[in-house]
Amino acid sequence: MRTVSCLKLVAAATVTLTVSAALAQPQGRGRGGFFGRGFGATDPTTLLTQESVQKDLDLTEDQKSKATALADEAQQARRDAIQALGFQPGQMPTEEEQQAMQKKMQELTAANKKKVADVLVPKQQERLDEIAIQYSIDGGFFAFAAAMALQQDDLAKKLDITDDQKHKLQQIVEDAGPKMQELGFPPDPDQSAKLRTELKEKAMGVLTADQKVKLEKLEGKKFDVSTIQMRGFGRGRGRGPGAGPGA
Repeated sequence: MRTVSCLKLVAAATVTLTVSAALAQPQGRGRGGFFGRGFGATDPTTLLTQESVQKDLDLTEDQKSKATALADEAQQARRDAIQALGFQPGQMPTEEEQQAMQKKMQELTAANKKKVADVLVPKQQERLDEIAIQYSIDGGFFAFAAAMALQQDDLAKKLDITDDQKHKLQQIVEDAGPKMQELGFPPDPDQSAKLRTELKEKAMGVLTADQKVKLEKLEGKKFDVSTIQMRGFGRGRGRGPGAGPGA
């Protein structure tokens, strides 16, 4: 019961932080706040405003301008959605409100993927997908990001993750709850990084050898996800509950 309660608190806190970030005024690069784990796949409009991602994809100035416009549009859409759902910054949402928020964010992310596809050429889109997978596993807000990412529908389908594997991955997430509580807030950077590494190793241990090979191919060339910094949630590793970029 303690673990379940802790996970519910983590989920509620994530929504609360997301609402606060979405309603804040945009500040430079990394628009969009945190809409990663817990709210569907990482929103491509958020990734596309990161300077490190733009450089890796070799975006033209015209593409950068379009990416900024899409990010601003996505940010406004999130604000509108949050206000329509009656959320207030700093207030802990109910479980029903969390579900409503998650569903809406997933819908917006899916729509944004189509818009981004119109801005990028196929080679750039393929690379953005690779970076998104790397960030979902090694970045995100919580230390159990890898275990969560491998359960997401798109990635789970590509890797042929079985129901039994999903159950094991979810168990890793649930077992992480008390460990994250023990770290306190803000957590010690070294201890937080150690927990993230430990949980990722456990998640990777659930995969078969073939699935690991598939995942490596899907991730493509290694990208430094620590360069991805989401507005409103600090910078770099070791500064939040998950000690990851954007934490």
